[in-house]
Amino acid sequence: YYKKENTYLNISSPYLQGSIIIPSDNTRENRVSAKLQYFDLNDFQGSADPTIYPHMDISINRAKIGNFIFNNMKLSSFKSRDGMTLDQLSFQNKNLSMNASGKWANISGNQITFFDGNFSSNNFGKSLKELGYGDFIKRGKLNSRMIGQWKGSPDLFSLENFVGSITVS
Repeated sequence: YYKKENTYLNISSPYLQGSIIIPSDNTRENRVSAKLQYFDLNDFQGSADPTIYPHMDISINRAKIGNFIFNNMKLSSFKSRDGMTLDQLSFQNKNLSMNASGKWANISGNQITFFDGNFSSNNFGKSLKELGYGDFIKRGKLNSRMIGQWKGSPDLFSLENFVGSITVS
């Protein structure tokens, strides 16, 4: 339904479930707000331009990206001159949690993602296995920080295309 200040959406589909509030005047202080129970990002693929996204605050109970599930995901971002700045990108799964910030930019027609994130786990071996990196560590606690970048959008992250530093304890 519509009001003068906002448009309110309730969506229930196999790929997206939840509510979205779209302000008529989207500013850094007055962002698109979404509270989603489920979001399968795999069904929303295609080329994207980080300069077209609005200022937004999104919370997702369960997000699917590739073959991975991320619980309690939060994304807070605002428009910048050459893309979008990520105030907060976080998730908290049973075995792994992350709190990060960064930027997704379109510089001279090339997309790049800048990332600064902290990870923690009470069972590092299990969290690596759940992310598809094998079964070579059995347990262990993890505190880690990754600072770096990769070509493309945030969803194209992999350790193979990450350029930067990783501190692990």
